[in-house]
Formats: sequence, C-alpha cells, structure tokens
Amino acid sequence: MDHRQGRLVTVSPAQEAECWAAALRKDTALDWTEVDYKTEWDAVILFHGITTRDAYFKASRAGSPKTLKRAERAAVWEGLAAYRAELDRRKLVDWTDVVRKVRQHIEQTGATQYRAIVVDEAQDIDPEQWRLLRVLAPQKDNSLFITGDAHQRIYGRPIALSHFGINIRGRSYRLKINYRTTEQVLRWATKLLAGVEVDDLDGDSDSTVGYRSLYTGPEPDLRTFASSAAETAFLLAHIRELTKTTPPEEIAVVAKTKQRVNAYAAALDGAAIAHTILDGDSVGPGVRVATMHRVKGLDFTHVIMHMTKSAAPTGDPRDQSILYVAATRCRRTLTVLVS
Repeated sequence: MDHRQGRLVTVSPAQEAECWAAALRKDTALDWTEVDYKTEWDAVILFHGITTRDAYFKASRAGSPKTLKRAERAAVWEGLAAYRAELDRRKLVDWTDVVRKVRQHIEQTGATQYRAIVVDEAQDIDPEQWRLLRVLAPQKDNSLFITGDAHQRIYGRPIALSHFGINIRGRSYRLKINYRTTEQVLRWATKLLAGVEVDDLDGDSDSTVGYRSLYTGPEPDLRTFASSAAETAFLLAHIRELTKTTPPEEIAVVAKTKQRVNAYAAALDGAAIAHTILDGDSVGPGVRVATMHRVKGLDFTHVIMHMTKSAAPTGDPRDQSILYVAATRCRRTLTVLVS
C-alpha cells in the first residue's frame, strides 16, 4: 500500500519491536536501552510532534524521566532518527503520525464539515489528537464541549488545553456528584489517590474535595488470603452467591495484568462458571473477566477486584489512577482480593 495513494499502514507491536531493533543495532554514546528510546519517542517526539533534529533540540523535555546534555541529545537523536527511517523504509507509520497527517490535510484544504464536537474522556487524549480536534471544530464559541476527569487518567500525561488554542479558563464547571457508585465505595476509592497531584486539564490543580454520591451501600469488602488456593475458593463461592440474585453479566472480575485475568478465567472454567474475557470488542454470556484498563467506561452491579498490598496509596500515580477507575466501576458492591 502506497503513501502516495493516500493509504497508510500503521505499525503493529511486532513491527514496532523489529524497527527499534534495526534502528539500535549500532552502539550509541549513551548506555540507553530500547525502553529508554521508546520512552523518549513517546514522551518527547510524539508529544511535541517533532520531525526534525532542530525541533528536537528546541523541544522541552519537562516530565521526561532522564535529563540530557546537548551532546547526549545529539546521540539520542541518531537512534530516534534511525527508528523513523526504518518506519519509512517499511512504509509504516505510528498512529500518532496518522493523526498528524489528517490534521495537516485539513489545515491545507479546509476540509471539515463539523459545526461542533463533543469530547469525552478528555484526560486520556494526547497532544496530536487535541491539535486535530482544534482544526476540526470551527473557531467560534461553543464549538467544543469537553468532559474529562484527570483523576481517571491512565494514558498519556498532563497537558494544558490552552497550548492547543482551546480556552476553558472561566468557562469550565467542576462536577462533584457521582451517579454510578455508592458513597462508601467512592470514599474508599478516593483514598487510593492519596498523594497524587491531579491537574484540571489546563495547567492548574484539581482535587476530590466535595465529591459525593447520591447512593449508599455496603462498605468495600477487603479480603486477604493465606494462599492462592484459598483466594480461588473464595472467588468461586462469592460469584456463585452473587449469581443467585444478579445476572452473571452484571458481575466483573478485574485485575491489572492479563496473566492474572487468565488465571481467574481458568478458575471459572474449572468450576464450570460461564464467563467472557473482555478483550477488544468481544461480547459473550457469563461473568465478565477483564483487565482494569479494559473496564474503563463500563459499569457493573458487582465488581471483584484484585490489588497487591503495595499498590496504593504510595505507588506510581498512573497505577493509583487505574485502581481508582477499576474500583468505581461498581454500582452496588466492591470486593477487593488483596495479595
């Protein structure tokens, strides 16, 4: 498929790994791993839409995990440029590049037919996508309606909408009422965010002060186990009890890793409990089993969530946010399996 024909092929995870391996065959002046280069690519190159060496040298690296002197930045650029060249050689593009090319096409042709745009889950939209949304929407009042909660940010990093020509200062409204989960679950889940600095999507800080729920229910049930066998036995018994009064599709078993999700699914298989692993757009009967990332935007009557003892509230901010997201998927009860 030829780029000149307007057809773009996005790089797959396997192809991405191959391109990085090919790009980093030569020794560099820095003791950087492929993970280091990939982080720099995501956090600096894609974040700022950089395509040239000069732009890379001028770009802010605020928030990047490593500091670089000018000579070191030159060495890193060689690896980044080699990766870009490898993508070009294979006629592949990163998804962010696709978004940028669409935006550039619209800027050059004025080809947009939208009068207004509604944006949901704004906290997880990356800079290039915001640039596209800005050119898609007319440059007039009320052309963009944006909702987001930075407490639920599980992708990307904080940004200021004003950097993209989107002015929300004095025009935003802070929502404080939770219409999904109970007050008891909300209070417990909010504690998972202890110590996390949360932005208001435009450079200032936000908090959970004043958040409340319209509903009440039982306190979250935290369970610890002496062994994985004891945990599995409780999980199966608890699900059997819940399904006496609740459709199995309204019950979710949630974990952070696919490995643990698969282990829970295997346990349900062994107990002949119907279930569906939520993966992609798959839908089937039975109890839902999924990663925490996959249940974002969904809700269930009952949620059974795994959490490690060290996960919160002193872990990585993004990990704390994904725990908060997972815990607040329930409408009625939250059971936490701690190990």
